[in-house]
Amino acid sequence: MSWPGLTARAVSYQDFEFRVQDLVEINKMYSASEVNEEMMQSIREQVWQQMLSEKLMDKTYKKTGLGVSPDEVEMLVFGDNPHPIVQQLFTDPSTGAFNKSFLVNFLKATDEMISHQEILASSLRIRSSTTGLTRSL
Repeated sequence: MSWPGLTARAVSYQDFEFRVQDLVEINKMYSASEVNEEMMQSIREQVWQQMLSEKLMDKTYKKTGLGVSPDEVEMLVFGDNPHPIVQQLFTDPSTGAFNKSFLVNFLKATDEMISHQEILASSLRIRSSTTGLTRSL
């Protein structure tokens, strides 16, 4: 079966796994328990559905000019009335109220994690290019 306007665009397994691991880490931050097999399956399905949706809708978004500006994202996350999902994710369980410091701490930890990943990736690229040069000599 084929659908009009749908073209085959590959989903990188590495990208998929990276997103799954990101969601697993977020889950670990907000849950006292480890991610079990059932949760892992749910996370994988959630990531797959998100990536599929992105692939299917990307062309439409670009064609119509639909998007969210950086200012809008900032307002939805840090504004006086954060998006309900942001509020849900960063609600203090003891008070039931949105806690902006939870959000700020999460973003700081994420920035540090990304920084470490970028350093590692850079190091691996340098090593592989050096190894490639050594092998070619």
